[in-house]
Amino acid sequence: MLTQALRELEPDGLITRQAFAELPPRVEYTLTPTGQGLIPFINMLNEWAMQQMDALSIPRYYKTSEHDLVCAPEAGRVTATADR
Repeated sequence: MLTQALRELEPDGLITRQAFAELPPRVEYTLTPTGQGLIPFINMLNEWAMQQMDALSIPRYYKTSEHDLVCAPEAGRVTATADR
């Protein structure tokens, strides 16, 4: 499911995919400049969603490890790192 979603973003120019000829196989996905340009809009949408959750008293849950969920009031932000 995740692989399919990532592959659909590739032709749209939002990410690049690099496959490595290794065992076990390894693939890396990187945001393109176009994809990085969406980050401010994703953050705005995230902030709006958090405001709506607060207005409706919906608790926020964050994954802190593979098996733990924590209810926390603070909102997260999407960040990007520069290409290597």
